[in-house]
Amino acid sequence: MKHVASSLLVAATALFLSVPASAQAHREAAARDAVARNRADAAASLELGRVLRRAGKLDAALTELRRGSTLANARAHAVPLARELAKVHLDQQQHAPALAACRKLATLPGGASLSHACAAEAHMLHKRASEAAPEIAKALALTPGLYEARVVQGYVRWQDGALAEAEQSFRDAASSAPQRTEAWLGLGRFLLATSRKPQAVEAFEKAVAADGDDPDALFALGANVTSSERATALLRQAVTGRPTFGAAHASLGEAVDPDWHSLLGEILLRRGMADEAMKSAEAALRLVSNHARAKLLQADAWSSRGDIDLAIEAWQVSFGLARTNPAPLVHGALGCLANNRPTTAKAFADRATQGFPQWGPGWEASGDVAAKGGDKAAARSAWQRALTTDGPVDREAVRRKIASLDRK
Repeated sequence: MKHVASSLLVAATALFLSVPASAQAHREAAARDAVARNRADAAASLELGRVLRRAGKLDAALTELRRGSTLANARAHAVPLARELAKVHLDQQQHAPALAACRKLATLPGGASLSHACAAEAHMLHKRASEAAPEIAKALALTPGLYEARVVQGYVRWQDGALAEAEQSFRDAASSAPQRTEAWLGLGRFLLATSRKPQAVEAFEKAVAADGDDPDALFALGANVTSSERATALLRQAVTGRPTFGAAHASLGEAVDPDWHSLLGEILLRRGMADEAMKSAEAALRLVSNHARAKLLQADAWSSRGDIDLAIEAWQVSFGLARTNPAPLVHGALGCLANNRPTTAKAFADRATQGFPQWGPGWEASGDVAAKGGDKAAARSAWQRALTTDGPVDREAVRRKIASLDRK
C-alpha cells in the first residue's frame, strides 16, 4: 500500500509543486565547470561523480566515474573512485555490479578493509545478513572500528534481531565520525522502527547538522518532525537536491496540501481501494476541515462501501462548500443510483441540470436515473442534451446508451 501511495504521488508531483534551485544545483554546476576546465584531472572527475550520484543522476555518475578511472592520474585516486563506483551500483540496487566494484577495492593499495565492508553492503541489498557478517568481521580485523563496517554491522545485527548490539554499532560509528551522516541515519531508522520516535528525530537532527545538504538526511528529518512548516522546508530541500527522490516528493505532497491527499484518494478509489481512499480523505480533512474536494472524496468512498446515508450527507456538504462545482451533485446522483436510492438520485440529478444546464455530466447522470426508472423518453432527452453541452462526457458511450433504448 505504501509503495502504491508513494508512486502515485510522485507521478502527480508536477501538478502541484515547483521549487527553486538548490545548493546541490550550484555544486553540480561548479563540479561540471571544474571538469570542463581540466578533463584530464581524475580528482575533478571523482567530485563530479559524487555530486551526480547524490543528485540521483546515477547513469551520468557511472559514466563520469568510469571516464575518470581511465585518466593518467587516476591511480592517485583509485580507492575513492572504486568506492564511488560501488556506491552508484548500490544506489541502483544492483547486487552483482556492486559486489564486483567492491571486490576491485581489494586489489588496490589500502583498499582491503573497505572492500570487505563494501561487499557486506552489497549483500545487504538482498538482506543476506549471513553473507554480510563474515565480510564485516574481515573488515574489522584489518581496520578495527572501520566506520563503513560499523554502519553496515548495525543493519546486519538489526536484521538478526540483536537489537541492543545493532544500536551500539550505529552509536559507535556515529561517535567515531559525527561529521558523517550514514551512522546517524542508520541509528535514526533503527530507533524509529523500535518505537522511539523522539530519539530517532534527534539522530536525524544530527545527520542534518553533519551535512545540511544531504537529501537522505533532509528527507529522514522532514518526514518525522512535528512542525508542518519545518517539514515542508526540509522536504523541499531534499527534492531540490535530488529531483528523482520519489519518497521525499510523496512526503512533501502530504505535508503541504490537502489536494495531494484528495488526489491520492481519488486514484485509490478508482482502483477499488475504498478504505485506503477514505484514509486519504480523512487526512486531507484534518489539514483543512472544510475542504470541498476531500469531502467529495469522503462521500464517494462511503458510497463505494455502501454507507449511502453518510455519503448523501457528505455530497451535500461538499456542494455547500463549493457551489460553483457541480461534481458533488453528479456524484450524488450516480452514487445513489448505484445504491438503490432512485428518489434521492433524481433529486441530485435535477439540482445538477437545473443549476448547471450547460454541464454535460449532469445531463448524462439525469439520463441514467431516468433509464433506471424506466422512463425511456426522459432518458433519451437527457442523454441527447449531454451530447450538446459542455464538460467531460464520453460521447461514444452516451450514443451507445441512446442506441440501447431502441433495442429494448
